[in-house]
Amino acid sequence: MISNGLRSWVPSNVTLVRLHAMHFALLMPNCATKDIQQVAESLLRSIKTLRLNRAGKPLEIGASIGIALIRPQSENADSVLKTAENACQTAAAKGPNQIHMD
Repeated sequence: MISNGLRSWVPSNVTLVRLHAMHFALLMPNCATKDIQQVAESLLRSIKTLRLNRAGKPLEIGASIGIALIRPQSENADSVLKTAENACQTAAAKGPNQIHMD
């Protein structure tokens, strides 16, 4: 359900990839930093509107969004993903529904 929602909320020029469990990556080629930030903020607002039930009790859905830019000095895909995971952990440490860009 969440992955379907994510697909419908990201722009058509963005590729959504499930990394594992509830971890996703968005690949946004040739985007300005401000555009990336806007997509992340829009995605966060959309995620916060989701309402799920578990055992008859409503659950609010939130997210921590970590952003890693692919730069000329980026070593390889693994290093970019590690940077993104670290950014996500930093966002989560700030509190619920946060975005952090490295």
